[in-house]
Amino acid sequence: MRLMIAVADSFASDAREFWRRQLPVGLELFFPDEDGWSQAAVLVSKRAVVDAELLRLLPDVRLVQQVGRFPTFIDLAECRKRGVSVATWPLESRITVAEHAMALMLGVARSLAVGDRDTRSGAYREKGIKPVRTSETVIAWNWMALPVVELFAKNLGLLGAGEIGCEVAMRARAFGMRVSYYNRTRLPERWERQLELNYAPLNDLLAQSDFVSLHLPHNTETEGFMGRAKFERMKSGSVFINTARGGIVDEDALVEALQSGRLRGAGLDVFVEEPLPAGHRLLSLHNVLFSPHIGGGQLGGLAADLKRLFCLLGEGGHGSFVVGAIDFN
Repeated sequence: MRLMIAVADSFASDAREFWRRQLPVGLELFFPDEDGWSQAAVLVSKRAVVDAELLRLLPDVRLVQQVGRFPTFIDLAECRKRGVSVATWPLESRITVAEHAMALMLGVARSLAVGDRDTRSGAYREKGIKPVRTSETVIAWNWMALPVVELFAKNLGLLGAGEIGCEVAMRARAFGMRVSYYNRTRLPERWERQLELNYAPLNDLLAQSDFVSLHLPHNTETEGFMGRAKFERMKSGSVFINTARGGIVDEDALVEALQSGRLRGAGLDVFVEEPLPAGHRLLSLHNVLFSPHIGGGQLGGLAADLKRLFCLLGEGGHGSFVVGAIDFN
């Protein structure tokens, strides 16, 4: 017996084909403007608003499956009222990016790249320092006098509060950071409370954040989004992190902000051109921590996440966290 799945989001044709390629035998996927959509037993949502109006169009739905950990735009109360279960599916491909964003924050905050280089090269000799035998009380603290700061009690500003941004927020809170976000669509108040997120207008977020982490999609609207004017608005001595896409950033403007000291440093996993071309201006800067676009790890990306989820649905299961009974009010 085939399982009919409705998708709440309206995707372009190429995205629809991408989703369909992940389907196992026995499952059919329908999008909002396609015949069969209203007859589905399962509704899958990525970022769509799932409310009473939408659910009225899907009388046979018994499960709303969130693609991701955070059902931020699903009306849980309405689902409970209708006897519809709600489940989430944490995306490993998004979690690994969030972990990498935190790694870059820590790496820049602790000057890890410079510290590794100077330790390997024995750069302490240039300072006239000689090795000493250490003990509990004899320790050559920070022998290269590198700038080091903590994440604790610092302000983190998230540009984008989608799945990755929310995953970063959870981890940043564990470090004791104060987390604000800017998003084109503000999250529902209950989710701001749940994730301990403070919404801030863009200029305010840039001006008050010690760390700014970029998590916007790359499209025609966000091309070059982080340009000279926005870098100039950032708090003096702050750190910029990019694990999104290189094209969202004006790299010349970023170089200027790093050279001038406006920014303390940057942690970059993505670039306008990849691999980063030899001789690129960023490569001459010692206050940048680079990684070769490894934020997504080796998990196979969203395709692998969707494939695992659809296989589970086809076997009669659903995401690992049923949230329909949780009261967020």
